Amino acid sequence: MKTYRSYPVAELGSVELGSTVTLAGWVNRVRDLGGVIFVELRDRTGILQLVADPSSPILGDLQSLRQEWVISVTGVLRQREMPNFSIPLGDMELGVTNVEILNTALSPAIPISEESSVDEVLRMKYRYLDLRKPSSYARFKLRSDVSQAIRHYLESEVFLEVETPILTKSTPEGARDYLVPSRVHPGEFYALPQSPQLFKQLLMMSGFERYFQITRCFRDEDLRADRQPEFTQVDLEMSFVTQSDVISLVTGMLKEAFRVAGRAFPASIPSMTYADAMERFGVDRPDLRFGSELTELTPLFATSEFKVFADLAISGGTIKGICIPNGAAVISRKVIDELQAIVQPMGIRGVSYFHIQEDAITGPAVKFLTEAELATLKTAMAASTGDTLLVIAHPQRRVVQEALGKLRLEVASRFNLRQNDDKLVWVVDFPLFDDDGKGGITAVHHPFTAPHPEDIALLETDPLRVRSLAYDIVWNGTEIGGGSIRIHDSKLQHRIFQLLQLTDEDISQKFGFFVEALQYGTPPHGGLAIG
Repeated sequence: MKTYRSYPVAELGSVELGSTVTLAGWVNRVRDLGGVIFVELRDRTGILQLVADPSSPILGDLQSLRQEWVISVTGVLRQREMPNFSIPLGDMELGVTNVEILNTALSPAIPISEESSVDEVLRMKYRYLDLRKPSSYARFKLRSDVSQAIRHYLESEVFLEVETPILTKSTPEGARDYLVPSRVHPGEFYALPQSPQLFKQLLMMSGFERYFQITRCFRDEDLRADRQPEFTQVDLEMSFVTQSDVISLVTGMLKEAFRVAGRAFPASIPSMTYADAMERFGVDRPDLRFGSELTELTPLFATSEFKVFADLAISGGTIKGICIPNGAAVISRKVIDELQAIVQPMGIRGVSYFHIQEDAITGPAVKFLTEAELATLKTAMAASTGDTLLVIAHPQRRVVQEALGKLRLEVASRFNLRQNDDKLVWVVDFPLFDDDGKGGITAVHHPFTAPHPEDIALLETDPLRVRSLAYDIVWNGTEIGGGSIRIHDSKLQHRIFQLLQLTDEDISQKFGFFVEALQYGTPPHGGLAIG
């Protein structure tokens, strides 16, 4: 009976030398060393050297091979005369006794070798060739392994995998929908799901208690480095859980995924509130791989002789700064101008800077401060000789936070401040609402997020101060997942809709089925999506 292969290449390490084996794959490379032919055979698991002795009758067959031809070869597995221990199976080779050409190939339109650089347009046009690279396959293998690990972990936690519909009714969830016209009902449209949010909550109302799926989501948004029109997320929902229950379970899931990916996982993941993240890092997805945290300087300047800062501090404005280690040697006036250009569109008129020299503090603003004030500034920011301080002032605290947050990330990239180890953090207590800029409010996450129990009274008096039971998991400064405890009380959900300026008719038209379902004994529930 015909067989193309007896082993994949990667399994040859456990095969006894001297065994006759059959392999199949692509010709990775051919080297003719004057009578001795070396051919590299590549399959999805690895690469092995093929060789034929000069007196072998199949020497000509090997000489005829070209890159990317598909072949099946039989031969004797043997020790290489000149081993290469820097590569897998670099100490063995196959002495070929038979070659079968299964298919020929055109010369590759793009290089298949790992070290080659290829124009991105060509790489995408010939994606099927680009994916032949072992590194490309390794990425898909890693993704598959992690997906399987997540499935096994959630199954061990008694989750049920459920598929939710792709063609759905459009519901407002924060982004524009992709619409699909219906052939059967002209003028009517399906929406592709931004996430299975309503479906997974309906499953909790149905008593499923623990649901998950690895699913595609679609959002018609402007492209960003970390956002695509369609993406895959791990989606899960649980009944009878608190915020800490969800965080604990997802932490365990991430630990298993990191293990399979071969990455070290921290002994514990710290947690910080949204308010702390903004105060310390100027962003709700803090990168903890380096310091340079935001320092509060408003009280220091309130009594300063620097009138511009003093007046702003007294009138309720905010002054904060960051310390750049060893910045004095690399942050020139040109760099300051470039940094200032980054925050100028945010309404920041200037970035004050102070170089901490061995015998003095220098910078344009130094002349406005006393020696005592400069010493206090240096102490407040824990600065050392050679550091640079960047200070920003503005009437609005949020503007100062976000501007310094941008500068912090920019200088980290420019001057390689980030450490190599992975840093994860849970961010909790997000605001429930935000100002929509039109005199109303909008939901920060989505309108089904539960308010913090301690803040429910503020719904009627000061809704922008209401915290939510929402949480994000952040990895190296990127939000990789987020979720919340959901509203399970129909009256509270109706009130949230009203605060979002939805009329009873709007609520009925957009969420009628959902609001009705809430009235049939909905358990407390919450979930999260990682994508």
